[in-house]
Amino acid sequence: MKRFLCTLLALCMAVVLLPARALAQEQLPQSLSGAWVNPLYEGVVGEDDVAVEYPHDARRNPDVPDVIYHTDITAAGEQIRECIERREEVFSVGFQIPYEDYTNDGLGVLAAQIIEAASVHTGVPTQGDYMRWQYGGAGFGAQGYSHNDEKTAYNSVITFKMFYYTDAAQEKEVSKKVEMLLRRLEPEGSDYEKLTAVYDWICDNVVYDYDHLHDPNCLTQYTAYGALIDGTSVCQGFSLLLYRLALELGIDCRLITGIGITPEETGAHAWNILKLDGKYYNADATWDINYAENDDYAYYLINEENFGVDHIRDEEYSTSAFLSAYPMDEENYDPSAGSDVPDDDQGDHNERPEKEHKGDVNGDGAIDDSDVARLLWHTLFAESYPIIGDADFNRDDKVDDADVAYLLWHTLFPDAYPIG
Repeated sequence: MKRFLCTLLALCMAVVLLPARALAQEQLPQSLSGAWVNPLYEGVVGEDDVAVEYPHDARRNPDVPDVIYHTDITAAGEQIRECIERREEVFSVGFQIPYEDYTNDGLGVLAAQIIEAASVHTGVPTQGDYMRWQYGGAGFGAQGYSHNDEKTAYNSVITFKMFYYTDAAQEKEVSKKVEMLLRRLEPEGSDYEKLTAVYDWICDNVVYDYDHLHDPNCLTQYTAYGALIDGTSVCQGFSLLLYRLALELGIDCRLITGIGITPEETGAHAWNILKLDGKYYNADATWDINYAENDDYAYYLINEENFGVDHIRDEEYSTSAFLSAYPMDEENYDPSAGSDVPDDDQGDHNERPEKEHKGDVNGDGAIDDSDVARLLWHTLFAESYPIIGDADFNRDDKVDDADVAYLLWHTLFPDAYPIG
């Protein structure tokens, strides 16, 4: 009996003296996992395309000396930025995840914020919008390995598995071709002249990829690789290539998304804004391929008022913060205003044909019942049914059902209900 009591006492002491780490590990949470789709590709990429099984063993040794457990999303984004730039498929970052956020949903929000922080505009040609528009999403998982000093968060490792539209080999090929192209073009002179040289090349050498339009298996149609190497892409590829080349020349550029309006259709579209002489101007190389033969572009270095006739920005690019960071000139760019541009070499690149859209709200070249229907839908769902031109026919500073009625009467009795 005495021996039994001694043994029991020894066991109790052993439990009490167990290393704190072992107890802490027993209290650590289960691993988390999830998938995130780049909002830019919702409808094109689904969570099933990017979801992966979280690979980590929740009980492996957490004592990895080089792990930094970030508390700041920006710092975490900076750490993984070069991983995305290099098209690394799998990478990890340490983060202190608050107890209350240690859920699959909480991880989903945090993972998206970290990736978005990694993809902010830096001015580096292979980062910013160039990265942001060339990945479809990511699968991710996390495991908390210890508690922070304040006992408010788990020191966790978040592992990402990215779904890219181009791989490292393709990006290496793009970089090599960019270098060769700029060496061959030898753009010199003012920023305007250098920019025009690469814009001319894009409009002369890239065609719109109608063959793979909406083909989910052809990812390069959305990339600078498609535009530069294959010579064909959709608007996104045009815009990414211009972004890359402009930044390589030291000219600031952003990729803008929104709605493009043509007589045939209204749909999602992408273009650029570029900085010259302290102000930003719109440029749409995709649409300007139709004007390339005469070098008389309709969408090159245009102010927002003129450009906005058939290009409507997404909300992200229309906020006061964005417009303050990227101030648009009130006028189209005038190359003759530049002190370093010869008088006899100014060209017609910034000339834009005047367009009259009053009443023709759908831009099909006629004013009829289809315009009435379009305007009616616009008054009900303005964001989904944008219109072209001025539709405030009764001049009461708003577009409403009274204007719809006026347009209807105009289609029936144009002389009695004129639109001037």
